[in-house]
Amino acid sequence: MVKRQTLGPIKTEKLLKELGRCCYYCGEKAVLLDHFIPWCYCESDDESNLVPCCVDCNLTAGRKMFDTLELKKQYIIQAKARRKTVHVSLWLREDFESLSYSLQTSLTNAIIVDTPEALRGLIRRLEAEDIKFIA
Repeated sequence: MVKRQTLGPIKTEKLLKELGRCCYYCGEKAVLLDHFIPWCYCESDDESNLVPCCVDCNLTAGRKMFDTLELKKQYIIQAKARRKTVHVSLWLREDFESLSYSLQTSLTNAIIVDTPEALRGLIRRLEAEDIKFIA
């Protein structure tokens, strides 16, 4: 088994600059390079196998193989569209408790936390899971 060598931040940054910082699959900001043929199959970081990609699209594709780059793009777009979106509202306890009782009871999918630090941690977790929220 070949020990994987990473592209490294300097080469990755250089290639992103050359290829553009737009995710090939969804158009969002690209922060990494995706291997069209997953590295685990070809063990190569050849530039002809790399496209700019956002983290979400890279994780969505995983190690799946596709006949063409266009088929991979279609798969990612469809998979992201099928994801269930959960809408939640985030509240600091002191802010939530300042609301009237009727407003408190009318809120559905409210998550209440005690500290700003807990709120920031929760926001990071929700973003990682692609859950839409209002803070």
